[in-house]
Amino acid sequence: MPALSAIGYIFRLMKTAGADKTAIIIPAYNCAVALGQVLAGIRSIAGQVAVMVVDDGSTDETRYVPDEYDCRCIRHEKRKGKGAALRTALAWAASHEYEYAITMDADGQHAAADLPAFFAASGDLAIGKRSFTPGVMPCTRIFSNRISSFLLTKLTRTVIADSQCGYRKIRLDAIQGFKSATNGYQFETEMVLYVALARKGRIVNVPVRTIYEGQKSYIRHLPDMGEFIRAAITYSKYR
Repeated sequence: MPALSAIGYIFRLMKTAGADKTAIIIPAYNCAVALGQVLAGIRSIAGQVAVMVVDDGSTDETRYVPDEYDCRCIRHEKRKGKGAALRTALAWAASHEYEYAITMDADGQHAAADLPAFFAASGDLAIGKRSFTPGVMPCTRIFSNRISSFLLTKLTRTVIADSQCGYRKIRLDAIQGFKSATNGYQFETEMVLYVALARKGRIVNVPVRTIYEGQKSYIRHLPDMGEFIRAAITYSKYR
């Protein structure tokens, strides 16, 4: 397919899939260079779709990058955590009457080329599904992801193929009333439990590219497993 035809196809797909009702939200911390590359990719694939970056107390130039790509930015003066940044962005999206939000990371692990698949995805929550291939994904992450995905699948009675993937599409009505006390990564896990158990929503998996280039992980496996167990107990009453 010629390049111009392919671009036209993508824009037609996005229009029919409700891209104008969707906001892309990106929590960001000290990642000015990578964030610029992410936003450039979004603009090349998705044109002028709404993008909100939450700068979670960065000490570098992250706060200035969104302006270069005609994106909005909310800044936390102090670092609060990924969950807090997502909470801020989701509240903004809901207050501006968007129907969907697509969450992406700012470090470049989520390819903008996969956006059309998310725009077209159905369900109340669509979660990216990466390849668990050693050498492509670090073995420690494969191990922890396999465990958490297995447990979430059992708890929700829904196939959760990649529980730790932050590349997601959320129907905002499906998380209305969602409250989480955590400001960290477990915010995303609790959202899965809320949609599946409290709201009886439909969760789907969307195959995405697997990109790892040595980025530092802020996931703390043992403490986060404790938080996972706490969340599982909290939401088990909805089963």
